[in-house]
Amino acid sequence: MSCYVVRMTTGIRLVCCATMCAVFPTHASANQLGPRTAQAAPANVARPPSNARRLGGGVRYLVLKPGVTKGVANPWDRVSYRFSVWTTTGKRVGTNTRLSVHPYRLSHGLERVITRMTQGMKVRAWLPASQTIARGRRPAPGMLVYELEVTSIKRMPAPPPVPKHVARPPRHAKKTARGVYYVALNSGSGKTHPTATSKVEVHYTGWTTNGRIIDSSVIRGKPTTFPLNRVIPGWTDGLQKMVAGQTMVFWIPAGLAYGSSPGRPQGMLVFEVHLFSFK
Repeated sequence: MSCYVVRMTTGIRLVCCATMCAVFPTHASANQLGPRTAQAAPANVARPPSNARRLGGGVRYLVLKPGVTKGVANPWDRVSYRFSVWTTTGKRVGTNTRLSVHPYRLSHGLERVITRMTQGMKVRAWLPASQTIARGRRPAPGMLVYELEVTSIKRMPAPPPVPKHVARPPRHAKKTARGVYYVALNSGSGKTHPTATSKVEVHYTGWTTNGRIIDSSVIRGKPTTFPLNRVIPGWTDGLQKMVAGQTMVFWIPAGLAYGSSPGRPQGMLVFEVHLFSFK
């Protein structure tokens, strides 16, 4: 399985290998996060002005410069942007001039803001501490204030839509002996099933039960290949119910996913998987 590292905007790096993602604090200084500039803290850093737009979770933002295109970024697009970030006391805690990432990999608050932005747009955003959490890590100690400018948006293949029953398995879902729920979306073309040690080629997309995407090979435009004994137990268990050419949705309980491991997606996870082949 190929792995990649994304340095997050709040001093966190995200390491992903196929379906497994982990977040680690970098404890990076502003210099480590990117070149230091002489930019002073905004005059209204302490609180958002009355004309700042409202988003979910208490996030507020103010457009400083309009974009040059009409289409906003999708959570799965590859977005390049630069930013500076301060505390509400005016202390700058980070800056970066060359970050490129899928918005869904960022904190809830940053994803909310960036997916309202078009290429060339610059905004100032106030993120409550609860909206600075990235992949289950601890939140910032207080509100953070960002200045963000999107420099480019690379359109990526859209993942499948969020399953209708993402919050919980539907009544017609079947259940494995270990407790993974599954629904077949088609019958497939194969006759045999993978074993726990098979090497499988799949497309997959995963969500939390609130419908937030956590990873997708579809976005990357290339199927993923890995041995079934090297992934979370729920995958090892559930994919043995599939045949080649079949697509299934799995509801994997926390105990067969990442449990309460820090930095991993928490709770039950939902995956749509298409099995191309196995050996």
